[in-house]
Amino acid sequence: MKTSKQFFEELREGDEYLSCMMTKEVYNGIDLENRERIVVNTVRQKNSKFKNDEVHKALVKKVTKVNKELRDYEFENNHK
Repeated sequence: MKTSKQFFEELREGDEYLSCMMTKEVYNGIDLENRERIVVNTVRQKNSKFKNDEVHKALVKKVTKVNKELRDYEFENNHK
């Protein structure tokens, strides 16, 4: 399995890549040939214990905001 670092090193200038979310069951249903071409970057788990966790909520809010700013910045610069 490729690492994220290897994946990005193999990209050529101008290549586009996708970030996708799916359940483990869906991933396991993908044929092995294609699974070998996918880089799993993050594995997350839905967990209700964070429902009332203020620290978790604040961190999620920060990450969401920064990711949006980065996406917008890259989009604007890639489409000038």
